[in-house]
Amino acid sequence: QGWWGEPAWGQRAKWVDYGGDVEGHVVGIAIFDHPSNPRHPTTWMARGYGLVGANPFGLHDYLGEPPGSGDMLIKSGESVTFRYRFLFHEGDYEQAKIAQEFLEGLVDVYGLEGTVTATVEDDVIIADISGDQTEALVGVRGSVRSAIHELTRTVLQKHGQDTARFRLDIAGYAERRREALSIYAEQLIKQLNEEGGEIMLEPMSPADRKVIHDVAGEHDGIESYSEGEPPRRFVVLSRVGGTEEE
Repeated sequence: QGWWGEPAWGQRAKWVDYGGDVEGHVVGIAIFDHPSNPRHPTTWMARGYGLVGANPFGLHDYLGEPPGSGDMLIKSGESVTFRYRFLFHEGDYEQAKIAQEFLEGLVDVYGLEGTVTATVEDDVIIADISGDQTEALVGVRGSVRSAIHELTRTVLQKHGQDTARFRLDIAGYAERRREALSIYAEQLIKQLNEEGGEIMLEPMSPADRKVIHDVAGEHDGIESYSEGEPPRRFVVLSRVGGTEEE
């Protein structure tokens, strides 16, 4: 719901995340309130000193409702069930928030209309900028997107030494790029199967090179490896052994 730090105390929300540094690693725990729970979304008792938990009964203290508003009467023989899901994760949701706010400011500076989201999955900050006008932030062959990616990574590094990995997509470019590179790699592999030898590709980003390597890995008798130094590092595809049909 957008509350961070102390203002999150007593607020209604579908989930709450609590994180910090443990032996040099940023870890956290997220608690999700099940939609079937009474008074969903619940109010949260979340404090900066380590206390975090759901409390659907403190409506008077949290929300200023009349005394007794949070009471719940359970008659003899009846029961009430509360369900919660816990997610233990690596990575800092605060860093995701920093990335989101920075990218929102960037979109605004460009005078564009777009939506920015940022989440953390498997210790990777995944940011997405969407909207019809945001195609301008992609650039030729993703050049502007790459610059924005590096700039955002620099901002994150200034806010913490244990910075999570960062991935950015703009206007669906990443998926379109993966599809185009996969088709390109398949064409080159077909050429290798017919003619043999090896093919040196143009310099690519690490993400683009991975797509080529992944496609090559699906074909027996095709070898792929990278050579050169960034930013001029490139992929080499070569045919080894007999033909693929053999």
